[in-house]
Amino acid sequence: MMTVEIGIGLTTFPDILSAKSTISKLLVENLISCAQIDKEIESHYIWKGEVRVTTEVRVMVKFNTNNAEKIETLLLKLHPYDTPEWVRWEAECSYSYAEWIRNPN
Repeated sequence: MMTVEIGIGLTTFPDILSAKSTISKLLVENLISCAQIDKEIESHYIWKGEVRVTTEVRVMVKFNTNNAEKIETLLLKLHPYDTPEWVRWEAECSYSYAEWIRNPN
């Protein structure tokens, strides 16, 4: 089977509404092809020298790797956090799935 690379990214949001709003804007701008929201994860982290535990929603997005920088720029502009998580990587997938990711319309 022939494989092609696509982009996958992860971020978190404080609530479902801010996640949906940002996803909607990324979709409208044709920067991502799809997103999945994982509801209510418990995050443990250090912020400004303190250990914190909060409830967040995790979002995974799939996109054409050519859009990576534009996604990051818009995500950082729209995100409610001062320092939002944005982790991305390239992954191999089937040719037909990659074609849909690149041309979802």
